[in-house]
Amino acid sequence: MTGNTRMNNEVGIIVNISGNIITRNVCSGNDNNWSIVAGNVCLVVQATNAGAIVGNSGGTPPGSTDPNANFTY
Repeated sequence: MTGNTRMNNEVGIIVNISGNIITRNVCSGNDNNWSIVAGNVCLVVQATNAGAIVGNSGGTPPGSTDPNANFTY
């Protein structure tokens, strides 16, 4: 499962069988963002809100430089 955006659902990403690689997904505002059974490969990064940003840089980094990370905000 790759490259999905799931917002405002009961469950964002559901994986019921093992042996999958879950990458590059974004979940926000779901009752449960992730429901993934054991035996899968998945990294979930919980991003935090940043303060005001003015100019060309700033913000709160999401905590991972892994291009395949999944993000929740």
